[in-house]
Amino acid sequence: RRAVLVLEPENPGGEAVDITPKDFGVRTLAQEYGGGAFTVSGDIVFFANYKDQRLYKQSINSLDVPPIPLTPDYGGPVVSYADGVLDTRFNRFIAVREDRRESSQNPPATIVSIALGSKDVKEPEVLVGGSDFYAFPRLDPKSERIAWIQWSHPNMQWDKSELWVGYISENGRHGSLDKALALRSMLVLVCRRSCLFLPLRTLTKLAKSVGSGTELHQYPSLHRPTISGTRSRRQVCVVVFVELRWSSSLGD
Repeated sequence: RRAVLVLEPENPGGEAVDITPKDFGVRTLAQEYGGGAFTVSGDIVFFANYKDQRLYKQSINSLDVPPIPLTPDYGGPVVSYADGVLDTRFNRFIAVREDRRESSQNPPATIVSIALGSKDVKEPEVLVGGSDFYAFPRLDPKSERIAWIQWSHPNMQWDKSELWVGYISENGRHGSLDKALALRSMLVLVCRRSCLFLPLRTLTKLAKSVGSGTELHQYPSLHRPTISGTRSRRQVCVVVFVELRWSSSLGD
């Protein structure tokens, strides 16, 4: 079996079309948990290919054109990518990377930047590292801040996960980092859907429908972390939708 992306017709009665070519399969092996294997932006699909675990870019409007590889060929599926997001400010793709080139036992995970404007495939640049696991790197609407979830052994993601926020400098690197909040409670589990940057007024509206106390385990849990800078603290918050993060095997 293989996983493919399908384009549903706009008109009733139309025929669905497979976007993914026959020689490709959309699936990532990153961190054993899997994670987001594809991202759609406009008419462009970014996806992890199961066979070689490389990232590819494909145009939905030009399905006769083969997908374009964005990451290096390491001679096998030894480097995987997941949970990607497009950064239009710096024309790059940001994703979680698991690197098994040296060992498949506890391979290092990082958040990397993948250049999109070059004709040649380049080695991804590491933006964040040092933790055992990463998930859901996300940008604010202006690509000025980046948020992500991380955790380390011996903890599982529902035991002790942390949400971090970093400021992105003018050259695309992250600047100062703020550990916005730590998720330690058994009621507060790790993200499944991802982190979102939302205006404070939106948070207020959402909070009214969430409830509190013992009801927290039934609804998304909303947090307003402290972010450095008076202006940012007033205008921006991070909303975390917390649910268990499971994956199921799609087979070979």
